[in-house]
Amino acid sequence: MSIPRKLKAEKVTITAGKIDEGNLKRQTENHKAQSYKARDDVEIVVEKQYPNSSKEERPDVGTVIKGDRADITTRKTITLEDDGKRKRKTFIGNVTATVFSGRRRGSK
Repeated sequence: MSIPRKLKAEKVTITAGKIDEGNLKRQTENHKAQSYKARDDVEIVVEKQYPNSSKEERPDVGTVIKGDRADITTRKTITLEDDGKRKRKTFIGNVTATVFSGRRRGSK
């Protein structure tokens, strides 16, 4: 199993086989964010990044990150496509994602 990759951005678009909404989570002292779980061939494209971002967890605009599943928190979500096979959503505002690749232990 590979090490999960964490990323932060102002805006990302995620395409996956399934994207499920989770619970509200406290993101800062004054703000809450909605959590999501994406799975089945996840692709994340960084659309907009915070200015003066140079950390590894804040990839450049246009960066594509792929994985088997991802845990996401965001302040706003826009559904772009849902054709029954693949889901595509845009996540805006203090987006954080942890992307996992490879099989989980014990899975077949």
